[in-house]
Amino acid sequence: MTVTKTVEANRRKITLHRGQCRVFQTDARFSALIAGTGGGKTYVGPWGLAKEIEKNPTGTFGVGAPTFKILNRTTVPTLIAAYRGTELEGEYKGTAGEYHLPTGGIIYLCSTDDADHLEGGQYSAWWLDEAGQMSAQTWTVIQARLGYLQGRCLFTTTPYNLGWFYKEIYLRAKAGDPDYFVVQFRSTLNPGYSKAEFERARRTMDSRLFEMRYLGEFRKMAGLVWPEFDQWVVEPGEVPEPDARCQHIGGIDWGFNNPFVALDAFLDHDDVLWVHRERYLSRTLLADHAAALNKDTAYYADPSGKQETEEMRNFDLLVNPAINDVSMGLERVAERGLTGRLKISSACKHLLSNTEMYHYKEGEDKPVKDEDHGPDALRYMIMGLDGKPEPKVISLNFGTDPDETSDGEDMMMTEDPRYWRED
Repeated sequence: MTVTKTVEANRRKITLHRGQCRVFQTDARFSALIAGTGGGKTYVGPWGLAKEIEKNPTGTFGVGAPTFKILNRTTVPTLIAAYRGTELEGEYKGTAGEYHLPTGGIIYLCSTDDADHLEGGQYSAWWLDEAGQMSAQTWTVIQARLGYLQGRCLFTTTPYNLGWFYKEIYLRAKAGDPDYFVVQFRSTLNPGYSKAEFERARRTMDSRLFEMRYLGEFRKMAGLVWPEFDQWVVEPGEVPEPDARCQHIGGIDWGFNNPFVALDAFLDHDDVLWVHRERYLSRTLLADHAAALNKDTAYYADPSGKQETEEMRNFDLLVNPAINDVSMGLERVAERGLTGRLKISSACKHLLSNTEMYHYKEGEDKPVKDEDHGPDALRYMIMGLDGKPEPKVISLNFGTDPDETSDGEDMMMTEDPRYWRED
């Protein structure tokens, strides 16, 4: 039986089930409500934010969704409807993405698809809706925006993968870190959710997808390009110190609005490639990147960036255009990983986060062009190291006597020796 509780919030009585109630019973700075679809997670968001507004009525607050579509279709309408008829009913200015509270406070409503647009200002609290779809860089920026005021953050999401949210929020809460709190429940804890629909989904869906979307449990994303990637990850302390004989190699994916990514690695005497450092920044000049890179490293970069390559060479960096054969590059990375010849330091957080989202669209043989900046840099680096295989030369001796062929009685050569036909 699902137990519900009616509480009063800002002159409005709201009914919450026990999963929703629990997120209001913690003092942790970072609390997460992780639930199956239709479980009522987004409904809680405005009321969680309302608690923080009561503490600082004139403060600055933030609400984020992973895309403008989710923000405008779900997150914003939920907040407006929740505050209507309460002491928090204010004015929504859609063009500016602002909700002006009657208390004098302001809520900025943002898409987090470009984390750098979130930079600037200090906030009393944030609510991140469908946080599991956001990038690791988003969480890095949000923490900085909350830092000065030690503001709180509420996450509401369905699980999507084993990326940054799983590692930085869920596992920290499970380990007992007092700054983190997680409540997790299935869709049917919401008494309004159809049990028949729940059972239909269980019966017909892929079990892994059902467990994520209806049970609210973390599983690996289906169709990952490198599903074994987590087995190639090591702790920073496990990365050996390179000696003078090690080969230093790197990969670069160019970007300005999109992230610029540089990976640094070295090849040891057992042909193991250790990727130990990453640079992952947006809106940063090449001169600043160049100053942070290693001049003893041979970097392989996206070959479309000819101007960027020349500019980096002018800064005395060894930068070469990479072989941009996507399918072969993905195979080369997998070959190294599966044979124990690729080790990735967990300090490369953005690369790890990217690979948890780096997947094939169903029915297609090329990865989705999203969260691919780190994987591209890794692919360029390994193609620079291992390259394309040498072409094999096959020698054919056609001879002149039909009896020299195995089927000389049944076959004859046409005028063009590349083609054969049966007589």
